[in-house]
Amino acid sequence: MNKKTLIRLQIPFAFVIVFFLRTILRLFIRIRFTVINESRMGLLTGGTYQAMLDSLEWSRNHYRNDLVIYFFRNKKSSNKFMSELLQRELFTITGNFGEALFFAARKVPGMSFFDPTDVDDYLGLYKKYSIPPKFREAELKAGFNYLDSVISGPDKKFVCLLVRDSAYMNEISPNRDNSYTDYRDSDIGSYIKAADALADLGYTVFRMGAQVEKKLASKHPKVIDYATNGMRSEFLDVFLCAHCSFILTTGTGLDEVSRMFQRPVSYVNIIPVSGVNQCEALVYPKIICDRETNLPLTLRQIAERDLQFAYFQDLYDAANVFVRDMTEDEILSFALESVSRLERSWTPTYQYLELEEKRINLYNSITKLRFHPTIVRDPDTIFASCFYENYPNFLD
Repeated sequence: MNKKTLIRLQIPFAFVIVFFLRTILRLFIRIRFTVINESRMGLLTGGTYQAMLDSLEWSRNHYRNDLVIYFFRNKKSSNKFMSELLQRELFTITGNFGEALFFAARKVPGMSFFDPTDVDDYLGLYKKYSIPPKFREAELKAGFNYLDSVISGPDKKFVCLLVRDSAYMNEISPNRDNSYTDYRDSDIGSYIKAADALADLGYTVFRMGAQVEKKLASKHPKVIDYATNGMRSEFLDVFLCAHCSFILTTGTGLDEVSRMFQRPVSYVNIIPVSGVNQCEALVYPKIICDRETNLPLTLRQIAERDLQFAYFQDLYDAANVFVRDMTEDEILSFALESVSRLERSWTPTYQYLELEEKRINLYNSITKLRFHPTIVRDPDTIFASCFYENYPNFLD
């Protein structure tokens, strides 16, 4: 008996359940259905966790339970361990009966659905709540045993280094032209100096990535090219990002794990400039330059050219600009500032605090820069001091 036949046989029973939900249970609680997009790590992790936080916030504000029924199709999960971890915490439906129940719910008038692909924390719920899924004892033991096997000594502090390139997109979508996001990629070679410096400070550095173009050519014994050395697993991807001292990332899906588990996040070579406003993180963005003058755009000019949330290469081409990566020395300075802030040895200057206040005022006064058009809230991001040192005119 094939899959479609099995689903059809279960649809009548599914309609009975949906009818009960709609006519009886909905009198006492809010009921909603959603399908989880498991194909991309950012959507699987960030989208699902944001939906969990939104549901909790609604329940507390309305003094009423909010039952969200999460449908996991489990077809091509970007990380099966993360899918399993989330399903332990949620009211989920899967398999053929899940298909039947979701089909029935779609056919019954009055049932509520939403799309959990929005990872933007408009209301600041990441800071308000902390409800990440829990590892089992056996999983924690396996993860810490791995750390013991690769990090000698009692100090297990480590950094996850996550640098985006085109390998992953080309792997999951081989028949599609993925060059529209090439401007977000970085050369892993430009991170060697920063990785070695972090290692010299006693941090073990794990270069992360499910698919990568090149190896990380560091000779430092505490820099581990975990993405290519044969150690990588979907479980360790999640465990490492959930337990790192901080993550140094160019902004790709796996870093949502660190956000979910409230690990410090440092966005390096990140673009678009306003794309991470809603994240509590340290930021040093890529530089957008005018093609005619070769000069970096100011924050106002970025907004004037509608590039603050530009996620496609053709938008930069149309605006007659090009995107410039950070130099290896800029990456090094940013990594060291990240550590200084983490270890509380960094002291802000009065000039820096004034610049940050000016940036926040710009975000609140220029509607285009806001991450939500009707919600006025200070951005959670903090721009690095070393960024302002290199680009003092950014806020002009």
